[in-house]
Amino acid sequence: MYNLRTYIPRNTEEDSLLYVYFVGHGGLDQGKEGPYIIPYDGNVRLGEDTDYRLKHFYEDLENLKIKRSFVFLDTSFNGLAARSDNRVLPGAKRVLKPNGNLSLSSDKVISMISSTGGQVSNFYPEKGYGLFTYFLLRALRGEAHKSRSSLMTMGELYSYVKDHVTKVSLQRGMEQIPILTPSLDKVKDIEIE
Repeated sequence: MYNLRTYIPRNTEEDSLLYVYFVGHGGLDQGKEGPYIIPYDGNVRLGEDTDYRLKHFYEDLENLKIKRSFVFLDTSFNGLAARSDNRVLPGAKRVLKPNGNLSLSSDKVISMISSTGGQVSNFYPEKGYGLFTYFLLRALRGEAHKSRSSLMTMGELYSYVKDHVTKVSLQRGMEQIPILTPSLDKVKDIEIE
C-alpha cells in the first residue's frame, strides 16, 4: 500500500500509465467502510491494521500525478477463498449484497473486478489460473482486439472477459460476472496502451 504513496510517485511522470493486477483475498465490511483487499502480508485477525480498503486504494491511485491507472482485481469480497471452499475470514458467509460503493467517477482510474457482489472468483483448474485471470490474459494477448485500430479498447477488453467468464462459469454451475467501473459507456473507447 505504501508503494502507491512513496515508490510509485517517485518513479512515474505525468504521462505514465500504471497497470495494477491483484490476485488474492478480499472481504466486505458490512459497515460503511465497504470492501477491502488483503495483501500478501495482511493478517485477517488484525483487520484495518493490515487490509487495504478499496476506497482508499482507489483514492491513492486517483491522487497519483500520472495519466491513468488500469486496475485488474481477481478477488472476491466475501471472505471466502477464491480457490477453494475455505473461509479466509472466520465466520464468512456468502453474501448477496453488492460490493458496496465501488463506483469511480473519472476515467483516471479504470477498474475491472473479477466478480459481482457476493460471487466467488473461481479457479479454472484445467488452465492453472483463476477464471478471470485466464480470460484477461487471453484478451491482453490480442484475442479481444476486433477493430482495425492499432490498440485494443477497454470496450473490447471488458466485453471479451465478461462474456467468456460468464459463459464458462455458468457452464460449470456457478455464476461469476466481472464488473467494470467507471461504466462501460464512459470508458469503452479508451485504448489499452
